[in-house]
Amino acid sequence: MKFLVPLTFSLLLSAAAWGQQRPPQPQEQQPPSDSQATTVTGCLAKGTNAGEYSLKDNKTGQTYTFAGPERLDSYLNHTVALTGKMLDRGGEKSFQPQSIRTVSDTCTGSLR
Repeated sequence: MKFLVPLTFSLLLSAAAWGQQRPPQPQEQQPPSDSQATTVTGCLAKGTNAGEYSLKDNKTGQTYTFAGPERLDSYLNHTVALTGKMLDRGGEKSFQPQSIRTVSDTCTGSLR
């Protein structure tokens, strides 16, 4: 009987504490880094396959190859700024352009 009152009190206190626990708050998810828009400026050239283009980045010298519509042909051998998303699929990086802006009507020096 001595233990009945403290035991009952402990059980009630535990039940009250358990009932007060808040459900975990959903964390605000950051979009993956590869979905953030980025701009690459360089010389636009025709790719090796039909409907394929390449852009050599003026800053890094890295060449990005991507598929695009034929209307990009009017920008060939021009320095352009492509804005789009860098994608990383299975360790392979690619660029998905969304908009284009002419920087210069020519490509200069070794940037071709």
